Amino acid sequence: MKPKNFDRFLLPVAGTLAGLLLVALVAALISLPRGAASPAAAPQMAPTAGGAVAAPAITLPPTWTPPPPPTPFPSSTPTHLPTVDITQTVASQTLRMMMDFESADTQGGQPAASQTIAELDVAVIARQNDPDAYFQRGRAYEQLASASMIESVYVEDLTQGLRDLDKAISINSTQGVYFEYRGFVYWDQAKIAKYRVDRDRLLKIALDNMQIAARLTPHGIGAQTNVLSLMGELGQCQEALDLEQKLEKSDAYSPDQALNFNYHMARLDLCGGKYTEALANVDKAIQLDGINCDSSQARAIILYNADRKDEALAAMDTCLKTWPYWRGERYYWRALMNYDRGQKDQVPQDLEAGARNTWSREGIYAYIQARQALDGGDRKHGIELLQYAEASMNIYADGPALLDRVRKELAALGVFPLSPTPDVSQLRVTPMPTTFPRIPTKKP
Repeated sequence: MKPKNFDRFLLPVAGTLAGLLLVALVAALISLPRGAASPAAAPQMAPTAGGAVAAPAITLPPTWTPPPPPTPFPSSTPTHLPTVDITQTVASQTLRMMMDFESADTQGGQPAASQTIAELDVAVIARQNDPDAYFQRGRAYEQLASASMIESVYVEDLTQGLRDLDKAISINSTQGVYFEYRGFVYWDQAKIAKYRVDRDRLLKIALDNMQIAARLTPHGIGAQTNVLSLMGELGQCQEALDLEQKLEKSDAYSPDQALNFNYHMARLDLCGGKYTEALANVDKAIQLDGINCDSSQARAIILYNADRKDEALAAMDTCLKTWPYWRGERYYWRALMNYDRGQKDQVPQDLEAGARNTWSREGIYAYIQARQALDGGDRKHGIELLQYAEASMNIYADGPALLDRVRKELAALGVFPLSPTPDVSQLRVTPMPTTFPRIPTKKP
């Protein structure tokens, strides 16, 4: 299961992270074709080579050069697998600490012996017909992507990981964990998709793989819970809640064994517009697990959707005071909350802080930019940004209230939402080959 509560882990490694980030900052600024941002002219919404509509230009705060984006967090380590130590990257020690923390947390003890990518390369060469050798290296590349600070490197590592996982499955298609990590690759790729239509295409492939993993390992809590989360990401929130109730009654899944169960149920309730139930679940999560930034953020978003905006701002402030790094969307939310309260002088600093801590410039960020453009009389640019915000918002992460608000604002302006088609030319992860062996399913 993808873990939620890494803020607690990151506190003791902040000093090491700071040193690593200084090195990574230099490397990333050299590699990224970005300079000091300045207000851009209103762009034209033209189709790309893959058929999708190009995103409008996003205006970053003036006199600001963006530093590298943060490290996404890796998926959880299956308890029977060794932790892989990536030592050939700037972020190697960060990744090692993250993976060791994860392994110790899930296994209740010290992690097993680690292997480097170079050692895994040797293992693959020596054991070319061993699916586990390819799986271990594919899993390592998925983890390596999660420690990347450059988007192009992130995508390339996922592509490398997918090749190895495909090879492992082509040799042995009976191991659920192979499909679980293949699902993680698509899930990771979906995180950087610019439009909801692209994100959903990748998430559907991730869900297919996770469902196979759940069938092959019916007693594996991780795959079962990830199926529910992916359904939520796709907006299938009520279906996920119905499935959870069925799993709860079976011997395949027990809610009291699932990490952060109430937190995940709160997000599904939020997605389905059930704010009372969502708030009860997130409060239960806080009661069982203590206050942390993830639960405070979830509580703030639920309260915002329920139109309890003063309480929402207080909850988000609590989150950001506890841990002010790594999750830029938290700053975007606070910027929106202050914008709604008329405290617009505080918005630019939160937009800048958010942009320093995430790759994302869509969704809420684009919406705030749209409102600022419309407030300033730039109708054309404002509409384009508003359309982009609508086409990129995530109902699972943000709830339905804001998306409904954006759609109403578009209607009031007399324009329609965008209808972009999936842009496969920019997403290099490919579907599972049709030549793979038939996937066996366990009889009920």
